[in-house]
Amino acid sequence: MKYKKWIEGVTRVRGEIESRLDKVRLDKNERLAYFGNDFWKGIMEKLTQEHVLTYPEVEPLYEELARFLNLTSEHLVVTAGSDFAIKTVFELFVNPGDKVIFLDPTFAMVEVYCNLYNAEKIKIGYDSNLEPDISSLMDAIAEDVVLVIIANPNSPTGTYIDNEAIEEILKKASALGIRKRTSK
Repeated sequence: MKYKKWIEGVTRVRGEIESRLDKVRLDKNERLAYFGNDFWKGIMEKLTQEHVLTYPEVEPLYEELARFLNLTSEHLVVTAGSDFAIKTVFELFVNPGDKVIFLDPTFAMVEVYCNLYNAEKIKIGYDSNLEPDISSLMDAIAEDVVLVIIANPNSPTGTYIDNEAIEEILKKASALGIRKRTSK
């Protein structure tokens, strides 16, 4: 069976054998404080075996989110965590050789999927204060870029990009995407 040759350069980092349940796992973005006893007890009283045994009904969530955001449910995609969202975006938009811009460091799976999809990586770094180089990011956005990934707040740095900068990034990327689609 033939496989994609560039996959040979992708390695998987395995987890530890020892349980980490009694330790703080900051790399997993886990909650550090316990829920209040009354809150937890209330959840446990409402939890049934059906909640654990069956897939959740997602349509009510889509409808409520759509109402809250003033959108239609067709504009939303809810995924099982960030890793699955990243994978879905790569499956939909990235082909071998496509250019992908992302902050470095960021979620580890971004680089993994760039490698799996044989994408050209454009990494945007941080300064000594862990502020992302927005100017370089803006300069890197071009018609041949298919994806710009911005985790906000970023992981693992915790850096936050203000809404004004995000809006400028979106405007530039959107304008180039519109030109590219209409020029074909």
